[in-house]
Amino acid sequence: MASMSDAWAHDYSDLSPGTTSSMSPPPVVCIAHAPAVRKTQMILHALIRKQEYSARTVAITASALRNNPADYTAFAVRRLCLTQARDTHVSNLARMLEEEFAFTGDFVEMFPKNYQLWGHRRWLADTFAISDSNGKSEEDTQQCLLDEMAFAHVAIEDDNKNYHAWSHRAYFLQKAANVLPSAAADRMFQAEMAYTARLLDVDNSNNSAWNARHLAVTLLFESATTSHDTDEAQARVDAAMASETAFALARLEVDPSNEAVWSYITDLVAPADDELARVPWRAHAAHAAAAAAATLDALASALVNKDDGKTAANALEYRLHRACQASSRAENAENAREACEDARAACKSLERVDGAMRAGLWRFRRECI
Repeated sequence: MASMSDAWAHDYSDLSPGTTSSMSPPPVVCIAHAPAVRKTQMILHALIRKQEYSARTVAITASALRNNPADYTAFAVRRLCLTQARDTHVSNLARMLEEEFAFTGDFVEMFPKNYQLWGHRRWLADTFAISDSNGKSEEDTQQCLLDEMAFAHVAIEDDNKNYHAWSHRAYFLQKAANVLPSAAADRMFQAEMAYTARLLDVDNSNNSAWNARHLAVTLLFESATTSHDTDEAQARVDAAMASETAFALARLEVDPSNEAVWSYITDLVAPADDELARVPWRAHAAHAAAAAAATLDALASALVNKDDGKTAANALEYRLHRACQASSRAENAENAREACEDARAACKSLERVDGAMRAGLWRFRRECI
């Protein structure tokens, strides 16, 4: 594809660029652009009206993106150029794709939080390297997925809270579950868990890494439960749950004030019939989750009386959550009443230890139980 520097190497003299009023749709307000920017926009829209998706169209979109990196129209036109090249079976499509991948790679270094850019890169990889898998081997498809994970990693290295990059990794990790055989997909899920573990070694409060890990382990559980061998599925889920709850509990014991870990493990050990977390794999994980929950219950009870307000608040929030779960699952009125009493007691304690900013919230929660 054309680089940003060669847009004006093409001849546009045959075009009638028109004025801003001829743009479709016409702008609500005509922005006072610099003459060079206005010229680029008029040429681009003249090519759009002509429905010409050629090399010079690609070149002018590059110039437009240099002027405005968030120009959605320019990205959309580049996609039309590539799609038409594919549909008309042009001989240089492979080179065009190679240059477009390079273009997005260079662009993301300059604008790592450009929403339109990440969407364009995702479309590019998904359309031409993953979904269009004609003639591609399983190894080729897997390598494409790994390349996109690595592409996002570069941005995460610079800013480990770049949600565009994390979303990119999440998209292609989920894609692996759909396009790869189970064993190959599982290896990718496990690799993502190892990746997030390394990041959590650096910053145990990295919410982005915990979220990515939650997706990876969920995909691993879902993959295990697709096995036709029930005993094998049960064994795989038990092993994964035991390993993951041990990982989370170890992190929690190191830093019990870490709200991210509490949220992570609370969802992990949710009972199979929990209304907010009812998914098929939880039925297989029920025994292992219950064992981990018992350990977490004991840890929460030990931490409630801690002087550290944040630590006690996290433990109390967990106890409140568990009491509400018990209330909704109670088999009789007496059990429901006891669970509600436990929930109200947790709210009352939270009003005290977490009352600087959220006393009203916990009072409201208590009154609603």
